[in-house]
This record gives sequence, structure tokens and C-alpha cells, in this order.
Amino acid sequence: MTNPQNSTEDRLDQVEDRLDRVESLLASAGQVILDTSRLAQQNTEQLSRIERTMADFALHSASDRVEFEAWRRTTAAALEKIDRVLDYWMQRDGEQPEG
Repeated sequence: MTNPQNSTEDRLDQVEDRLDRVESLLASAGQVILDTSRLAQQNTEQLSRIERTMADFALHSASDRVEFEAWRRTTAAALEKIDRVLDYWMQRDGEQPEG
């Protein structure tokens, strides 16, 4: 025959073991939540830095584009003047007799 006291003690031991496992699982889950929260915060900070970097890049890129266009127009104007001077010299030298 089974001793009712032993049976109750066995059941209590089983319940205690289960509670210990549940407590351990809850502690692990809590740690996972803390780690996930920390990683989410780091990701948010990194995304903010990336957004600032991209905004700076866009600003500098637009500024560089404006500067390049100004340089291109200035260079094109200078080349046109050089071309006109060369044309003038070629016409002038072509009209003068060699001698």
C-alpha cells in the first residue's frame, strides 16, 4: 500500500521542482527582454546617427553640386574666351604677309 504522507510529499516535491523550473524560465525570459530592450535602444541610436549622417551628406552633396555648376560655367566661359582669342590670332596672322 502507498503511504498517503509519502504520496503528498512526492507531489509537493514535484510541484516545488516545477516552480523552480518556472522561476528559472521567468528569470531567463526577463534577461532576454532586458537584452532585447538594450539592443533596440542601440539600434535606435545608430539609426539616428545614420539619419544625421545622411542629412549631412545630402546637404554637402547639394552644396558641392552648386559649386561644381558654378565652376563648370566659369570654366566654360573662360574656354570660350580663349577660343575667341585663338580665332582672332589665327585670323590676324593669316592676313599678315610673311616676311
